[in-house]
Amino acid sequence: SSRNFLFHNAAEVQNFWEKGIVSSSKVVELMAVAVLLYTFWFLGNRLLPEQNHHKRHHRIEIIKKYLDDHFTDHNFSLENMSRELAYNKKYISHVFKKHFGIGIIEYLNTVRIQNACTMIEQGFTSVNDIADLCGYSDAQYFSKIFKGKIGMVPSQYISNLQRQKE
Repeated sequence: SSRNFLFHNAAEVQNFWEKGIVSSSKVVELMAVAVLLYTFWFLGNRLLPEQNHHKRHHRIEIIKKYLDDHFTDHNFSLENMSRELAYNKKYISHVFKKHFGIGIIEYLNTVRIQNACTMIEQGFTSVNDIADLCGYSDAQYFSKIFKGKIGMVPSQYISNLQRQKE
């Protein structure tokens, strides 16, 4: 009853229990199982929100680490990632975008282009090699993405950097 609550703000569970107790004898056992399962679910969601937050955060870290470890993979796909992490690909996309505010492909391209800029600053000058080492199998596509992120094609970026060093 409301006088004997172990958990306050659980009137929803009390109502469910009261209805379950007065059920017909034919469904009492089934109803008892349903009442217990519902109670455990309710209490778990009420008592463990912080633990659920930590689990979600841990999943996000796993997803981000996978992306950071595999950004140079030419054969990267959400399907492969989903299979390897044992998460649904829609779930992965949703959780990542919700947490970071950008989609997985946009993040992947950003990391790849940042890596390309670092390589250029370290002296790499072959656009084909840079594209390949950053996970792009097509140098023209790499140049298109690079221009979208940096504002110039890689060869211009390389030339500008070489001129600054002189």
